[in-house]
Amino acid sequence: MGPEQSLAEALQQAGYPVETSCQSGLCGTCKVRYLSGVVDHQDFILDDSEKSEFLTVCVSRAASGTLLLDL
Repeated sequence: MGPEQSLAEALQQAGYPVETSCQSGLCGTCKVRYLSGVVDHQDFILDDSEKSEFLTVCVSRAASGTLLLDL
């Protein structure tokens, strides 16, 4: 996965299809639970309580080396 590639694109390439819609972090269609790691949330839909458990794979990025997603 490169810096120009979204998590959604990387997951699709790895054989883990994730439903997406807006690709802008506005709708929440691609909301996924994460189990560990530090997330750079770039969405506009999740509130602070949701951000401790979920991310939007269309726009969010890993702020740490590894994210463990609950797929």
